[in-house]
Amino acid sequence: MSFGAVLRKKRIERHVSQQELSEMLFVTKQTISNWENNKREPSVLMLKRIGKALNISIDELLEEISEVYEE
Repeated sequence: MSFGAVLRKKRIERHVSQQELSEMLFVTKQTISNWENNKREPSVLMLKRIGKALNISIDELLEEISEVYEE
């Protein structure tokens, strides 16, 4: 699963809209959309902020991505 798909899944599981997440992270809604559509990737610092905003660890956020590479 791509990072964008995982981000979208985790965001929806927590009932957070793209707009709400963008406001929490001080980025535009378009930035969130770009991440979720795999047009861009967030920086490591932003990964930490995403984890904090969604109340999940970076490991949890990236776990499903690493499973694809292990197969």
